[in-house]
Amino acid sequence: MNKSRLVAIAILSLLATTATALAAAPSGNQHAIALARAQLRAYSKIRAVSITQTGFASMIDQEGKTSYFDWTWGHGVVPPGWAKATEHELLGLRNGRVAWWREDLTPPPCTGAGICTRIPVEIVGERSGTFYAFGSAGKHTCYGDLNGTTPNVVGAHFDLVVGRFDAPVRRGGTIRLTYAYPWFGLATQTATERDTISARTLLLESGRVKVARGPGSSRPAFTYRFTDHVPAKAPRAPSINLCHG
Repeated sequence: MNKSRLVAIAILSLLATTATALAAAPSGNQHAIALARAQLRAYSKIRAVSITQTGFASMIDQEGKTSYFDWTWGHGVVPPGWAKATEHELLGLRNGRVAWWREDLTPPPCTGAGICTRIPVEIVGERSGTFYAFGSAGKHTCYGDLNGTTPNVVGAHFDLVVGRFDAPVRRGGTIRLTYAYPWFGLATQTATERDTISARTLLLESGRVKVARGPGSSRPAFTYRFTDHVPAKAPRAPSINLCHG
């Protein structure tokens, strides 16, 4: 269904880069699969999606004479000295694909004296590259280049339909879809996703993903949650002001 947080099947737009590994036809309840495909068609008409997510990413950073930023996601591990971050994402869509995206990472506030290594960071992805700045969409520094992979990928399908589906459950104005799929295409871990979608629009409202423990202690089990909504007005793509020097 979608990625990184959206529907069951791929979680993040990053999954688009592993789509070949997830290319097996969906299985399980046929009614649920039909709903997932209808949801995919619904997102092909949407211009943007806003997502709030917890439990998926961790970060460490510092702004000052020596500035740095690093983050990790999708592993359930918070390295020593790092902090879990709340993610506020906005994805611009075109024909069901990610045209651009921005993500605000907000760590818990610093407590006590000393240097604070919990500064909010904004990440922006567009066709020219991926960038980060200290702050948020409302107020931030100039942008620097961000290296490494990201959970959202420009050009990737926002939604995919893969995995094994249970029968859908109708509750008032919503439908609950539950399905399982290989986590990031890995046979060593399985994700079980439970999505709540609108029965009227077939768009995602919220979800929970439980990722099973992988072999060894480096891949623990973890859970993350998200809520989605469609902005009333399609937002403009971010403007990048790069740092000089």
